[in-house]
Amino acid sequence: MQEGRLSDLSNRDFLRASNIRVEIDYNIEGNFERIVELIRSAGALNYTDTRLSSPEEIEAFRNHLKEFAQHIGCVRVSDNYADYGLAGFFQMRQKARDRRLIHFVFSCRIMNMGVEQYVYRLLRCPELDAALPASPAGGEISDWIDSGSTGGDTGHGARAGKLVLLGGCDLLQVASYCSADRLEFVNRAEDDSKIRYDDFGFVLSSRDAVRDCPAIHAIACWSYDDAIRFDRGLADASVVILSLLQAMGGSYYDAAPGVWFRLTKRLAKPIRKRNPKWFDAAFQERELDLDARLKLTIEALGAIDSRVSAECQVFVLSGFTKDLSKKKLVRRRNLYNEDVRAFCAAHASRFHYVHVDALIPADQAIDAIHFTREAYFALARHILSEAAKTGSPGPAAGNRPNSVRAEFAQA
Repeated sequence: MQEGRLSDLSNRDFLRASNIRVEIDYNIEGNFERIVELIRSAGALNYTDTRLSSPEEIEAFRNHLKEFAQHIGCVRVSDNYADYGLAGFFQMRQKARDRRLIHFVFSCRIMNMGVEQYVYRLLRCPELDAALPASPAGGEISDWIDSGSTGGDTGHGARAGKLVLLGGCDLLQVASYCSADRLEFVNRAEDDSKIRYDDFGFVLSSRDAVRDCPAIHAIACWSYDDAIRFDRGLADASVVILSLLQAMGGSYYDAAPGVWFRLTKRLAKPIRKRNPKWFDAAFQERELDLDARLKLTIEALGAIDSRVSAECQVFVLSGFTKDLSKKKLVRRRNLYNEDVRAFCAAHASRFHYVHVDALIPADQAIDAIHFTREAYFALARHILSEAAKTGSPGPAAGNRPNSVRAEFAQA
């Protein structure tokens, strides 16, 4: 009888009735053998057409997974009729100038379910050499696929909320493990330049003055539209994650009364080189010592506090200080950490200090500002756990790491 009823359904209706569920599993070490098997054996659904033929290639692949800016996940699939297990794998290089899938491979057992198209959109459509097939039933794939558990305790909370991120490239990695329902103000590439949002001027500049300032519109910099989008995002956010340490560095320039912005030396040099006279006439560099920059940190946090809702939870990442050889850098970060910690303690109903040194071992630091994939996952897991304790809706539940499967295997 059931088969007769299903035969009367259209393909799309059948897919909807199947209740297809997709879960991203971040336990790479625990699934490593299955991942290798999938890459080696997949046929038409290996969209990067990269194989692993020899033990040397497999070992190189294992080491590559540990490098910075690698967003990696296993795809588990189930529906009302079967649990297909680990049926897909992706490895994506994720940088401001380079978002490309290195591996994007699926088992033929989930062919024509729309899973690969769904995961590709979940990853925000990075560069992929091969073309994906059309949706198996037309329309939006989200009509019949849901992010969810394939069984067991998922640790998922309320299915609502939006995540807003402001910071450097470190947050690109953290964000991927938190939620797909997010608004990112993180490094992005524009032509031959990089736009940075970890900038006190981005938070504190007058919005009307930015709108009416022709000089800032003439360079590669955040825009008036970015600033308004940020403010609106804060008002709607359930969780905000901030990484403002890099805003302490670089040079700040006034572009007009109430309008100022930050450029690193590497970004400022090519902009000034194009027209030195215009640059020097349009922008006046600010003289900011360490105390002034620390003060601006607190002003920026205060401005963000005034723009979020009473229910929003704000997480501020500290500066990493373990095993740093430069004493001046350690002192600078310690002062930054002390001030941020004090602000969070004074605004404890909404603000949370994320003590990076306590969460990340020294051997998971690639350098002073970049960490391994496991470290970013640990930061995301900590933030989601703390958000759940507050009763905040938090990022969309269907995109949270699974509390059982998403644990990284311990060496």
